[in-house]
Amino acid sequence: MKILTIGPWFSPHTQRPIRWLCENGFEVCFLGDNNPFPTEMPGYSFSIFPNTNDVIEAISRLQSIYNQFRPDVVHVHWIDARAWLCVQAGLKPLVLSVWGSDINDFFIPGCDTSFRLGVGETLSGADLTIIDAPTMAHKCSVLAGKEIATTFLHLGFDTSRFNRDYEQAASNWRERLKINQDAVVLLSPRGWGANNGHHKILEAFNNALPKFENDAVLLFKIYNRISFADNLIYEMEIRRRAIELGISDKIRWMENVPDNQVPEIFAASDIVINYPKKDTLPITLMEAAASGCCTITALLPSYLETFIEHHLRCFTPGCDDELVAAMIELVNMSPLQRKTLALGAQQEVINCFDEKMYIDGITNIYKALANGKVKNYTKYNLNNHFKNGNTVQKNAIWQNFIEVMLRQSVDAYLADNNDFTLDLLEYIALDRRNYTLSNNYYFLKAKVLLALGRVDEALAQMRKGQIVLSQIQNHH
Repeated sequence: MKILTIGPWFSPHTQRPIRWLCENGFEVCFLGDNNPFPTEMPGYSFSIFPNTNDVIEAISRLQSIYNQFRPDVVHVHWIDARAWLCVQAGLKPLVLSVWGSDINDFFIPGCDTSFRLGVGETLSGADLTIIDAPTMAHKCSVLAGKEIATTFLHLGFDTSRFNRDYEQAASNWRERLKINQDAVVLLSPRGWGANNGHHKILEAFNNALPKFENDAVLLFKIYNRISFADNLIYEMEIRRRAIELGISDKIRWMENVPDNQVPEIFAASDIVINYPKKDTLPITLMEAAASGCCTITALLPSYLETFIEHHLRCFTPGCDDELVAAMIELVNMSPLQRKTLALGAQQEVINCFDEKMYIDGITNIYKALANGKVKNYTKYNLNNHFKNGNTVQKNAIWQNFIEVMLRQSVDAYLADNNDFTLDLLEYIALDRRNYTLSNNYYFLKAKVLLALGRVDEALAQMRKGQIVLSQIQNHH
C-alpha cells in the first residue's frame, strides 16, 4: 500500500509510524518542512510541504503531489493549517491523528475562536479521526459540529525497553545524583512548567516529609527549559521555595536525558508523581508502569476507565491532602509491597499499549479506508478487541460504536431493547438531554445500575461523575 503522510517532521508521533510502515513493506511519501530520515530507507520518499502562505498554490500543489503518488490513504498527524489544506484539496481517503494538545485547549474559555472553527472544519472533512484517549471522541464531534467517525489507537511504545533489568544503571544514577541507595525516590517527570504542577508536588512532599519512616528524596526531571523562558523563572521559584522550606537537601534536579536512558531513570525511582492541570492519556505514565514504578496521580477525566484509574494511586485534583496521604503511605511501604502494588498496571500496559498493537491497528485502518469500509472497521474493532478482553480498547470501542453507528437516544435503548446488556449501555458517552453531562457517561451508567437495583455500584459511578463535572465547572 502507498501512504501519503503529513505532520511535524521532528515529532516521534510522525517518525515512528513512518519507520514502522516502511519496515512492514508500505511505500510512504512524507510531506513536511524537513526530512526526518535523510539517510536512505527502503520504501520512503520525502517532499517539501507546499508554502501555506499561498492557499490557492498550496492546494494546487497538494493535488499535484497526490495525483503523482496516487496514495491509498492520506494520513495527517496533528491538526494545523496543513491538515486543513488537505481537506480543502479534497485528498481522500483522509485519516487524522489528533492529540490532546490539538483538542483540549479549545474547551478552555478564551480560546482562539477562528482557529477553533478551522479545526472543526478539518475534523468534519476527514474520513476517520484517530484519538489518543477515549474521552477525546466526544470533544472531536463537538468541534466538528456533528458526530464523526473516530477510533482510539494509542501510539504506544516498546514496552520491552522498560521491562528489563537496569539495576546497575539505576545504582549509577543514584550515585551521580548523590542519593542513598536505600532511599525512596519520588520522581516528578512531566514537562517542565506550572501546568504540570511541580510546585504543588514540592509543597505536598514538604508536608509529608515529617511522617516518612524511610529516607526519601524528591527528584525533578527538567526539560524544555531553554525553549520557554517562563520555565526558567518557574524553576528558580521552585528552587527558592525549597530553600525557604529548608528541604533543599531532600531535592534533586536532573537535566533532560536521551530517550535511550529514560528507562534507567524510572529504574532509579520508586514512586512517580503526576499532577497536571489537563491531560489525555500520557505515555509517561505508561512508561512508569512498564518499569514497575508505583504512581500517584491526580484523577483527571481522561484517565477514567483506563489503567490509570484501575491500578494507580489516584487523588482528587485540588485535594492536596489526599496527595500527601498517598505519599506517606507509599514511602512507608517496603520495596516488595510497592513492587506488588505496581504489578497490575505493569501487566495492563504491556498487554494494551505495546507499539505492536499500533502497527496492527494502523494497518487494519488503512486497509478499511482504502476499501471504503470505515464503518466496517468500527465493527472489526468491536468484534475483535472486545472479545479479546482488551480493557482500554473495549471502553473506547463500545463508546464509539454507539455514538457513531447507532445514533439513538438512551431512553430508546432502555425502552425498546430488553436484550441490550449493561456491557453496552455503560459505555454510552452521550446524554442528549443535558449538555453539561454530555462529556460524562458515568451519570448514565449510574442510571442504568439504579434501574437494575444495583444501588452501591450506581453510587460509585455517581462519585466518578462528580469528578468530571467538577472539572467542567472549573473550566467555566
